[in-house]
Amino acid sequence: MTKNPSPMTAQPLVNDPICEEAVINILLSNEHRYEDTSEILTEKMFYNPKFAVIYRAIAQIASKGDSPCFIAVGQWLAENEYPLGVNNMTLMNILTTYHSDIHLKQHCLRIRELWQRRTLWQIAQKLGSAGTGEAYAIPDAVHDTMEGISDIDTPDESHVVPVSVVMEELEGIVNDNISGKRPKGILTGFSMLDGKGGLQRSDLVVIAAEFSQGKTSLAIDLCVKAAFQDHVCAFYSTEMTSAQLLSRMVAGRSGVPSRLIMQEALNVNQLRAFTSGADLTRHLPIFFEDTATISIERIIVSIRRMVLKRHVELVFIDYLQVLQTNEGMGRQTEEQFFGTVARKLKNLAKELNICIVLLSQLSRDKSTTEPTLSRLRGSGQIAEAADMVLLIYRPVMYGKGYSGEFHKVRPEGTALIRLAKGRNVGTGEFICGYCSLTTHFFELSHIPTTDDPASTPVEDDRPFF
Repeated sequence: MTKNPSPMTAQPLVNDPICEEAVINILLSNEHRYEDTSEILTEKMFYNPKFAVIYRAIAQIASKGDSPCFIAVGQWLAENEYPLGVNNMTLMNILTTYHSDIHLKQHCLRIRELWQRRTLWQIAQKLGSAGTGEAYAIPDAVHDTMEGISDIDTPDESHVVPVSVVMEELEGIVNDNISGKRPKGILTGFSMLDGKGGLQRSDLVVIAAEFSQGKTSLAIDLCVKAAFQDHVCAFYSTEMTSAQLLSRMVAGRSGVPSRLIMQEALNVNQLRAFTSGADLTRHLPIFFEDTATISIERIIVSIRRMVLKRHVELVFIDYLQVLQTNEGMGRQTEEQFFGTVARKLKNLAKELNICIVLLSQLSRDKSTTEPTLSRLRGSGQIAEAADMVLLIYRPVMYGKGYSGEFHKVRPEGTALIRLAKGRNVGTGEFICGYCSLTTHFFELSHIPTTDDPASTPVEDDRPFF
């Protein structure tokens, strides 16, 4: 093992040129051994840039289904004209020494460990700059550190499994479904959605609507419903404080409007109802973090911390377009920015095995007020990244009624929830109740129609008594 000085410090960084050469030697001598290294090594783990280039050539040839033999690697290097002087003569010099392939995996593991050590040193240097100046923002330092550690903390085992193993898992799912043992997702309280499995771990769910249609209210209702099932939730709002969010949660349980809770002196009856609602929500496993809502990177750092320390399973982020204002897009277009955020959150949900619910606005359409998937504001990439997209429509806000199969449904005190995208579960829509006094969505046992006005839900623009 040698230690070459780093350009940033006199302290040398660990590396093992003999070990690196041995791995490249074995791969050039036997093109069938690449698969034994691909789950352990990547090009960036080689300290010597020439070995890194050769490994890149081997990997890219193999990825096309071709054999990464000596001749193929030499041809690839010639065609790509790398400025490091890596050519057939370099390959011949590597092959002049014999290396047994018995210890190939051991060599690969050593190369990766040394790369991990160098990476930790680089992370430490960046963290050190946070203590010698103020240019490196603390949230950025935390995010970079966690991302760097996550990058090097990868398991040794291969993730490649044969179809026979996956088939056993699939048959287990089928048998569990038949016996009723298959666990459901996180229930929403709406039979149509729950019949499709509810909210699933590793999914990105988008709730979208025009302004003042109830995005935040629906998210709060889903959060409270999940918490009552003992699912640990985290709620991030870029516009509302924790107290405002909690006041809406209590309003849904007590019947006392959140406006009165936050701004008025409650009378005896109101206080009694508020106390009852507060007792119901006081110990729910819901966490807020007001300080993390400035940028998507800070939110991601906070989510990782919440999952690690609080075992959070369900995350709500309210809402996407404000992140654009807070964070700025740099050189990205609006579409690129929203797409990047959606993909980051989808990848995070999959990595941490949690469900993330992201709220988003719909663009206005002068030709129609009804929500459609194409109106997701700023980016079709949001819909591409999402596993489920829920659209909210309250026609009473526009002085209109419903259309299509719901044209006889009374719009007062109701709302339409449209499952516009459901990966693996399809689409659909349903009518639910909506109480504007407490901003609360709920399942209807009977849908009120114009033919049955007596069954219309009580309109909720009256004061609370």
